[in-house]
Amino acid sequence: MSRSAAQGTPVIFELLNKEQAMARTPYSKDAFEKRFGRLYREPKPGANGGFLATDLQAEVESWPFRAVRKEREQES
Repeated sequence: MSRSAAQGTPVIFELLNKEQAMARTPYSKDAFEKRFGRLYREPKPGANGGFLATDLQAEVESWPFRAVRKEREQES
């Protein structure tokens, strides 16, 4: 835990609605839903929620680099 979090400093995050989240990606509505739809957070079923910007970033950062993917394909 960081020192500022331990001292009670609020953690700043961005909760984006679907349109805001989609605007940060190059994907169409259907492609966005397919890739990121499961990241939607809601406090309870049917309540307003959103996408955390950090969740979107973490999802994209988990994708393999093209070069790594090609290396794995060549090894197979």
